[in-house]
Amino acid sequence: RLREARLESLAESIWQGIKALQTQAAATGAALSDKFKEASSFEMSYGTLAHFYGGLEALIGPPLMLNGSLYDQIACEHE
Repeated sequence: RLREARLESLAESIWQGIKALQTQAAATGAALSDKFKEASSFEMSYGTLAHFYGGLEALIGPPLMLNGSLYDQIACEHE
């Protein structure tokens, strides 16, 4: 299937990744992800319905426009 999709060059990288996963010290996926819980200095929480219905503009403000155009602003940011 990799050959049909012209991705056969990925086979070696995928195999190396599989071998690396097999040597992980954690016995389960949950144990492997525990390191991320321990390293955090904060706890995420859900917002209120007002936050949800307020949308992004309520959180970060309206989009910036260049010459009245959002498209022009995006193009300018990605030059």
